Amino acid sequence: MGAGKSVHRIDEGFFICGVDALSDVKYLKTLGIQCILNAAQEDLYKHAPGPRRGAAANLMVELPQNFDVRIIGAEDSSDCNLSLHFQEIADFIEAGRAKGGVVVHCAAGISRASTSCMAYMMMKEHWSLDAAFRKVHAVRNIVHPNDGFWRQLRDLEASLKASGVELRSLPEDWCPPEQPSRPEDEKGEVRNFSSSRSETMEMLASLEQDITTTRSFITHFLTARIVPKAGVKAQEVQQALLKLESPGVRVEECDVQSPEAVLLRAGLVHSMTHSAFLKLLEGVHGVQGAEVE
Repeated sequence: MGAGKSVHRIDEGFFICGVDALSDVKYLKTLGIQCILNAAQEDLYKHAPGPRRGAAANLMVELPQNFDVRIIGAEDSSDCNLSLHFQEIADFIEAGRAKGGVVVHCAAGISRASTSCMAYMMMKEHWSLDAAFRKVHAVRNIVHPNDGFWRQLRDLEASLKASGVELRSLPEDWCPPEQPSRPEDEKGEVRNFSSSRSETMEMLASLEQDITTTRSFITHFLTARIVPKAGVKAQEVQQALLKLESPGVRVEECDVQSPEAVLLRAGLVHSMTHSAFLKLLEGVHGVQGAEVE
């Protein structure tokens, strides 16, 4: 079930909605919104209800005239690698908030938009994924990233941790922000989209269950030459590396090159950088150092 014209405030100057909520430009302006991130395709604007009747009423005309609009072009499919755009998304949301306000949307404000919001909160505000999800779900209880997107968010979290970023949990006394007054839905009633902490935790458990068989989106491969610590056999390091279980990393080959070195080839997700992968390897038991190519 969609949220109609409801716009939900995640934080100061940071909102989420579905495309139908964009038809009231004046209302968006009252919220301080200056920028719009469309995590879906431009075609949404051709079919959404416009603010006026006539040929110029569609959102493709109205929105760019009033806002800074960025279109990501993602499909709501578990096969879509939205993580390729996470940096662009995070940068645009950060800049939009600095300008006064940004709203993130897709078709219904459920999967692509929520995934984009959480990626931003992890990358720019350093919230853990659980914390980021709770901040969104608490104000918009219909959000539900598809299993491919949730896997990408878990992989992003692992990549950030591997690079040394300390991700925060929400304080125990955290409360969601006050929501803006919003237009009534078609039945003349304003629906409540808030959720309790227990409802959010239940949804988190469901999302985790959904990705038990969902594979990471490997985008590149790196080779590393790993040197064991003094007194540690290369075979021991090899076995530790073969057991490496980190989201966003898939070990392809791991061979003892000599008593002093192990050669590893691994597939990585887009968010796992060269430096993050190096730090991850250096944290494996028995590893003295590593060189990554």
